[in-house]
Amino acid sequence: MTLTLYSLGDLEFQAAANAPKDMTFTEKENWGEVERIGRSPALMNLGSQTVETEFVFKTYPQLIGDRARTIWDDITRLLRARKPLRLTNGFGDNLGRWVIREASKKENDYRPDGTVIEYEYKILVARFDE
Repeated sequence: MTLTLYSLGDLEFQAAANAPKDMTFTEKENWGEVERIGRSPALMNLGSQTVETEFVFKTYPQLIGDRARTIWDDITRLLRARKPLRLTNGFGDNLGRWVIREASKKENDYRPDGTVIEYEYKILVARFDE
């Protein structure tokens, strides 16, 4: 049995296959500027901005076989569904509903025959509050 570190909908980030290499959590406040004559602009808090998390992970076809190639299909399927997804950690804790805002795939390093040695994926998700 493989240890699942996180799951986003039916996409699992597993310790042996595609564990996140980096995760960045971002939370910002939204500040607007109000122009003033003869003075510096005043700042006005407009409330919290969307909470975002970026998952960066790598897969290696030589370790997990064809699954390394199908992960991108799973990611784009979830992105195109345009629906909130449940994010849970490996302990089963519900971390709320999130939407995929952006996804990218990068192929790193090639063998002489042209096969990919490493895939790097980035998924930017945002908290979906109703």
